[in-house]
Amino acid sequence: MSCDFGSYNRYKQATNNFLSWLSRTAEAPATSIASMKDCINQVVASKISVPEKVLNDLDTSIFLRKEVEKTLPENLRDKTHAFFNKFLEQCRDTLRPLQSKPKPASTNTESSTGQATVDHARAAKDSPLVTHLYATLAKEME
Repeated sequence: MSCDFGSYNRYKQATNNFLSWLSRTAEAPATSIASMKDCINQVVASKISVPEKVLNDLDTSIFLRKEVEKTLPENLRDKTHAFFNKFLEQCRDTLRPLQSKPKPASTNTESSTGQATVDHARAAKDSPLVTHLYATLAKEME
């Protein structure tokens, strides 16, 4: 089996989307497990509505991270990946009750989000936020 790099890039993007939203919303960096927990706690305490897209990104991240992990040879799998997957599941379960109600569909037939999504995907490909988080996670697991 070989790694599906399309899924890998999509889970990196989805993870970055979630972490970026979390940092912006909590107005604090989400660059370690501890800081992510603080941000989640702040969102919950403030009863901030969580957009459906954020939870969808989180679901995508979790699902694809697990799928990619299955394709890796046993010697390339590590404890930090599984640990972070479980942590993301806890984040999702904590935030799900705060999901905002879906808004009615826009009557505008031209979407401005298409280009923004493409630009965001390019910018997040090797995001320093995600890279720093994984480095910090590895240290926390030691």
